[in-house]
Amino acid sequence: MRAALLAACLLAALPVAALADGQSRPAQEAAFMRTVNVHDTAYVVTGDLPAYAGRHVAYTCDVDVVVRSGVILGQCGSEAEPMDLFVELPTGGLHAGDRLRVLGVMDRPASWSDITGHTVYYAFLKAVFVDRVR
Repeated sequence: MRAALLAACLLAALPVAALADGQSRPAQEAAFMRTVNVHDTAYVVTGDLPAYAGRHVAYTCDVDVVVRSGVILGQCGSEAEPMDLFVELPTGGLHAGDRLRVLGVMDRPASWSDITGHTVYYAFLKAVFVDRVR
C-alpha cells in the first residue's frame, strides 16, 4: 500500500521535476502543456478546489491587485467565466490591469469558516511559467 502511494506521488511530481533537465523554455512549456487538461477551466476548478489541488492548469489572468510581494489576486480563465484566483508569481513590475498567461499548479486551497460555520475556500495557483500578454 505504501509503495503504491509513493509511486503515485512520484508520478504526479514527475512533470514538474522534468522541467529542470536543461531543455529550452519553449520545450519546457510544451512539456508542461501536455500535462494540462483543457477541460479544467477556472470555473470548473473553483467549483471543487480540494479535488483539483496538484492539477496543472493554463489560464489567462488579469491582475486585479498585487496583494503582496509574490502574490496577486487575478481574474483568471475565459473572458466569459473569469474567476478570482490568488496567483503566486514574481510580482516585480506588475500593476492592476496587466494581462498574463500563467501555466501553473493548483495549490491546496486556503479555507476559513464564516460566522454560520460554512467553509469558504480561496483558490491559490503556483505559477511555473508567466508571460505578459499585452
